[in-house]
Amino acid sequence: MNHQLRFWLESAKFALKPLRQTNNEIVVQWHWLRKSTLTPRANIAQAQDILVDAGVAGQNWGENLAYRPSGVPIKTGQTFVIRAEDPDTLPSFELLELQWNLLRVAAICGAGEATDEDYESDYESD
Repeated sequence: MNHQLRFWLESAKFALKPLRQTNNEIVVQWHWLRKSTLTPRANIAQAQDILVDAGVAGQNWGENLAYRPSGVPIKTGQTFVIRAEDPDTLPSFELLELQWNLLRVAAICGAGEATDEDYESDYESD
């Protein structure tokens, strides 16, 4: 994974959903995640506002921003195969599932785009 893709992954811009595993490969499905207007410290008034603010009603974040080496854009739903000659070098399927779930939560709550100010206390320390 190149630097840009790693940055987008760490910023909850996309996630890889693990689908199945064999002895020497794991099939994952690419999902662009929706941009949220929420922040980790957002005050949420009504449940319906959460859906709008979390981006459920909006578009996916990165449609047509990443391309395969062939020039074909990477879109939500495309599958990729992670292969290894030695099965011990494959990533853990269970950890990929955990990452899939946590990245979706991070995207919904806006944690992928959070800054240090989002976590600072409202009170100054003495």
